[in-house]
Amino acid sequence: MTAIHTSSETKIYLIFGVISILITLFLGFIDEGYYNFQFLRDPGAWIALGIYAVFMFIFQNICFWLLFKKVSFSGKIWVSAFLGPVLGFLFVIVVFFGIKLF
Repeated sequence: MTAIHTSSETKIYLIFGVISILITLFLGFIDEGYYNFQFLRDPGAWIALGIYAVFMFIFQNICFWLLFKKVSFSGKIWVSAFLGPVLGFLFVIVVFFGIKLF
């Protein structure tokens, strides 16, 4: 069985991937307090950035394919692109740091 991706699906994945990487790099940029990218010299920073970017990308896809599957409006790609990273970031914080919300 082969998966056939249309150009619109590829475009959606590309948009989600670029946005999740840019948001992750921005968060790493402001996190250390030095406002530079010197933290990228540490291999552990790459691992942390990868974890955040992957979960942001996953939650962007979850928002797009599950939440907005039956809803039809023109901005659902962009709502998913910016709602997904928020949900992905919160998921990583809750899972890895064990923050109890309730």
